[in-house]
Amino acid sequence: MSMHQFIASSAEDAARQIRERLGPQAVVVQVRRQPARWFRRARWEVLAHVPPVPPANPVACAAAASNDVAVAPTTAERPACGPVGRGTGDLLESLGVLPVYAEPLRQRFGLGAGVGAAEEARRVREALVQSWRRCEPAASERLHVLVGAPGVGKTTALCKWLTREVVERRRRARVWRLDGATINAGELLSWHAELLGVPVERSWSGAAWEEEVGFVDLPGNTPPPVGMAATVHVVVNAAYEAARIVEQVRAFPMAADVIVTHLDEEPRWGKLWNVVMGTGKPVRFLSVGQNLPGNFFEATAEQVVAKLFAAG
Repeated sequence: MSMHQFIASSAEDAARQIRERLGPQAVVVQVRRQPARWFRRARWEVLAHVPPVPPANPVACAAAASNDVAVAPTTAERPACGPVGRGTGDLLESLGVLPVYAEPLRQRFGLGAGVGAAEEARRVREALVQSWRRCEPAASERLHVLVGAPGVGKTTALCKWLTREVVERRRRARVWRLDGATINAGELLSWHAELLGVPVERSWSGAAWEEEVGFVDLPGNTPPPVGMAATVHVVVNAAYEAARIVEQVRAFPMAADVIVTHLDEEPRWGKLWNVVMGTGKPVRFLSVGQNLPGNFFEATAEQVVAKLFAAG
């Protein structure tokens, strides 16, 4: 990993230098403010690098269930999704779909009807794509509130989304880091926002604000403030048990959609269909790893299915 050092006069200047030299996929590893001395103003020292491209085959066992793959992965390469080649009826479960949601898919699309592995894999692909729920335009796309259980990665997801808006889309943003039943100790958000030149508020007054997009960070299971006109997104950790993920999404009925994090820790991306089918809510963004700002992208059925059935 090649680390790059940047010395800047301000957080905005540091963000500009990183963007010009390393591009939007750069990861900020360390930020340190050098104090002013004599006639020299205070400066920012920032360490950043470009992360490696994530593997393109998170679920090799799904591809191995199809005759389209010339060589099945070795035992050491197989992810923990169950034995390969047990029969096509097990394919949905091997991808992470719970039996309670897999059975309706089998009945609706005629899966497990004694066809060959390649045909069964094709039918599963088609079933997954057609049963996906696409995100509809929200009533308010200006202010976004991220909610979810403690430890699911809300703050990291917000930082990634914030960087996407400010660096890639060149939009002016504002952040509210609010307390709830517990204190919001997300200092990472304040540091990252300062680096991007984004103002951070510690209280919500409801007063008018002029930026193009805003984000609200809340601790724990805190719901959004009453009367706040915003789009609510519930964040879940893909590494949790599937039933628990569905339960956590259902705990926030006001949420318009779902953001799934920690996908680098979960090879069975088919678990996303448990969210879609079990809650009726679409998945909006996928987040892979803790790097800022990279590996945060919009979720589409075609993209996830392509990864599920990617050849090694």
